[in-house]
Amino acid sequence: MGVYSNNDRAIHLYKKLGFRTYKVDKNIAIINGEKVDTIYMKLHK
Repeated sequence: MGVYSNNDRAIHLYKKLGFRTYKVDKNIAIINGEKVDTIYMKLHK
């Protein structure tokens, strides 16, 4: 699952549910003039 690095609420929720970051792709998109990364997360059991 991937989420943009500027989506703090989603990242917080996923971490709360047990997801962990396993990969980060730098400067994938430009949103509102800001370069953002894609953070890939997977559920940690």
